[in-house]
Amino acid sequence: MKTGAGRYIQGVDAINIVGEELKRLGYERIGIITGNRAFLAVQDGLLKGLENSNLHYSVNFYSGYCTVVDIVNGIDWVNKNIFDCLLGVGGGKALDYCKAIGAQVRIPVFMLPTIAATCAAFAPLSVIYDERGCQQKILFHDDSLAGVFVDVKVIANAPSRYLAAGIADSFAKYCEYTSMLPYASFNDMNLGRYIGASLASVSDEILFKNANKAYEANQANEVTEEFENVVTCIIGITGVVSGFGSFSKQPVSRFALAHGLNEMVRGNHIPDPTKFLHGEIVGVGILAQKRVNNQAEQSIKKMENLFNELGLPTRLSEIDINYNDSKFDDFVNDLIVHCHIDKENHERIYSALQDIR
Repeated sequence: MKTGAGRYIQGVDAINIVGEELKRLGYERIGIITGNRAFLAVQDGLLKGLENSNLHYSVNFYSGYCTVVDIVNGIDWVNKNIFDCLLGVGGGKALDYCKAIGAQVRIPVFMLPTIAATCAAFAPLSVIYDERGCQQKILFHDDSLAGVFVDVKVIANAPSRYLAAGIADSFAKYCEYTSMLPYASFNDMNLGRYIGASLASVSDEILFKNANKAYEANQANEVTEEFENVVTCIIGITGVVSGFGSFSKQPVSRFALAHGLNEMVRGNHIPDPTKFLHGEIVGVGILAQKRVNNQAEQSIKKMENLFNELGLPTRLSEIDINYNDSKFDDFVNDLIVHCHIDKENHERIYSALQDIR
């Protein structure tokens, strides 16, 4: 069972100790993979720490979509420079790109996220895209990450839209672990999935209690206890939860509808695959998933109200999916096929999607 990373360091000015920690672990040559904007957010503290620790580094600025071709080019860059480890700095695509390269060349990978929009900094996998930014597949890596450095001051200075999307993405874990069930029960799932669902339930409780104040803190670029709690849930706890089970091993009547929606619509039903963040689309899918799971209307309304307060979409029409009845039927059928949903549950899916139309 892989549950993310060998070490997780979170706090104000965590970027300042990256060099010291890598030096302590015996690394000398560091390959940094990042985007231009992300690097600007951390370069002063990060590079000062690396230089004070007498570490050699080289920076690869990346602005692509983590494609197969780009990964091959990245492997060539790593092999030419003979790095001891890699450090990914930025958001999901740069981090996935770094993880994919590290997995291929078999060297340790560390993460330094600059936003908290997903658990990408903690999850030992990479989402692979085509040149348009449409998801093609997911690579599950053999090894966990070597470590994660989460500087909450850096993340507090990022746009609050990313935090809101990360909150939605984190909420997906419990409702997807309990697909077709109103709540988690050890009688209905194996041990790993039950532990994952239980931890996800704790994360949901923390998020409901802290999300609004964390979002307000982010808008003011402030680090508060609520903000730190939410960042921990998005990156750390959600990353651990993801390691407790693979949805591909569920019976076909169990499915991850929220993430299936995100995978299926980008570039297909939503022409511009980059218009909406991962969590923004997943959040809409959650509201369908909860209906499919037969969760109480009060629970559904509570989450919908929170999403509205965080500026997240709650309807298909708000993520540019506006179809007449005939086209809507085709859309539902596409999602059913994509999520491998068995025939007896088709009507259940259709009804849930109608409710969020």
